[in-house]
Amino acid sequence: MKFVDLNDARLAYEVSGEGPPVIFVHGFLANSTGPYYAAFKQELAKSCTVYAVDMRGHGETVADSRSITLGACARDIVAFAEALNLQRLPLIGHSMGGYLSMAAARLAPDRFSALALLTPAGSQGQPNPEEVVADFMAARRDAALMHQRFGAMFTSPPDSAELDILRQAALRLPDEVAERWIREEWPNSNQTGQLPEIGLPVLSLIGALDVVVPPARQYEDALLMKDAKIVTFSREGHMLPLEKPVQCCREIMRFSVDLGLQPSEHV
Repeated sequence: MKFVDLNDARLAYEVSGEGPPVIFVHGFLANSTGPYYAAFKQELAKSCTVYAVDMRGHGETVADSRSITLGACARDIVAFAEALNLQRLPLIGHSMGGYLSMAAARLAPDRFSALALLTPAGSQGQPNPEEVVADFMAARRDAALMHQRFGAMFTSPPDSAELDILRQAALRLPDEVAERWIREEWPNSNQTGQLPEIGLPVLSLIGALDVVVPPARQYEDALLMKDAKIVTFSREGHMLPLEKPVQCCREIMRFSVDLGLQPSEHV
């Protein structure tokens, strides 16, 4: 585990593998470091140097709870790349990490070379009914209920040990921040109108059975960007990089080779 201090936060990150560098950003209630995405990172590290970074409120990153916003996280990604002198490299994001990757690319288009969005969160949030907020918060107090909610995001539900990893990661985000995000932060997010500003090559991997982010919304967002390739996995859902890490990385490597960012032997 490594740390870097920036933007009044202490970001935790891990580095693995050899080859061209990439930055990986996790989803909401997840973390890039540790075992959460272990199989995906291990596969990606066969061809790349993977910088896996935890966002504010997640994993081992330390920040004041009042500063944990989508905007701050996007700025952190840019500052992280600058602090480590990482220039013109791909940015890979799952779910919330996909949303943040798009936002970071708009903030610093010259810092990154491409985006790989894995079942990305929609570019515009929607209000959550009170019953959804109540259920979300109730699951944080009930292990069985949280296991059930996470399990429903998979097309092949994982065993209890993996669900425990997901639950422990989710509980790293303080309750008051989790509730604020589900009530305000996500519903009020909107970068749809700015997506055409993204001129980088984009790979969007969509799970046709995604029950978290509507596949149609992911598709619409991808089409708003100038240079997007869309790949749909017909039998997978929102947890695509966890359930199909090899297949995800294969698509990323093919995309990278096509862009000249990876040698062809990595396909």
